[in-house]
Amino acid sequence: MRKIPRNPPAENGPAEDALKPEFLQEMKDLTPPPGVPWAIISDFNLIYEVRDKNNLNLCRRLMGQFRAAIDHAELLELHCSNRKFSWSNKRENPTLVKLDRIFCYAAWDALFSPCSVQALSTSHSDHCPLLVAQFRGLARKACFRFENFWPKHPGFFPTVVSAWGEQISSPNPLTCLRILLGRTARALRSWSKGLFSDARSQLQRSSSVSMKRRTTGLSLPSNSTSARLVHLFFECPFARFIWCEVAGWRNCSGLDSALRRDATSFGSCYDLAIGNSPVGHCMGASSLFILVCWSIWRERNFRIFHDKDTSARQIVCFINNEAQEWAFARAKALRKLLWEPP
Repeated sequence: MRKIPRNPPAENGPAEDALKPEFLQEMKDLTPPPGVPWAIISDFNLIYEVRDKNNLNLCRRLMGQFRAAIDHAELLELHCSNRKFSWSNKRENPTLVKLDRIFCYAAWDALFSPCSVQALSTSHSDHCPLLVAQFRGLARKACFRFENFWPKHPGFFPTVVSAWGEQISSPNPLTCLRILLGRTARALRSWSKGLFSDARSQLQRSSSVSMKRRTTGLSLPSNSTSARLVHLFFECPFARFIWCEVAGWRNCSGLDSALRRDATSFGSCYDLAIGNSPVGHCMGASSLFILVCWSIWRERNFRIFHDKDTSARQIVCFINNEAQEWAFARAKALRKLLWEPP
């Protein structure tokens, strides 16, 4: 029987791509006997999900090998609860990647669960230290969240002026600034709660009405509403470019049927797109249709609420990336649509 060391050796993943398969094989071979509580904490220099990096400069071959090694070793990842990325190259337009991870085996999870992982300061390194704490997370005060749409509301600036104009007796300017910022945050929090506190219930009511319409077969309340949806998703030049690009993919030629002039509603656009898809690919085309519509709607929300816009070609790249992620996540019909020869 091979002797297992008391603790796994401390080793970071190699930076050279040629050495990474050997490192992953070593991670497979290091699997302890059942019942031994091991955890693996390392800078792996690898990712296995697209969302672990803030750009599309990816090596999918190594991503697949890393994912296979994790599955082979039956590792469980302890996810960081307060930070998405753990490494940055600290440039003006930084590359952000999740390289530092904590994996554990079932015996370790059973022994120390529940636990939390918190990211600490990166002031002394380009990597983010990770702290594992058992039973409870680090104590954190409720933070003030500023919404980008607040300055567009007519009541925003009077609220700020009123909170900022109160007199303060402290001679220390830093203390005055801290008190003023705290007063302004409390005033804005109270102001927004009075204006937008009922938004969640309104959203739930609108969702229930929409569900009733779908289940009872009711159409949208007016032709103007239906026309706005058709224009947003299919007729505007931005959306038409996206649909034409996606229709050029393998087995996706039927999707541009949604752009026909006789499609007067969202439902008819869907029926035309799916009905003209290649035989055997209707379910995959339906998934891709939903993904394209969601991506267009997502871009609309980013432009309205965050003042950020993305080019149509970047949206197509995003859809391609998301579709492959869905396929990797066992979306069989979409995998068949994207990868099966026509």
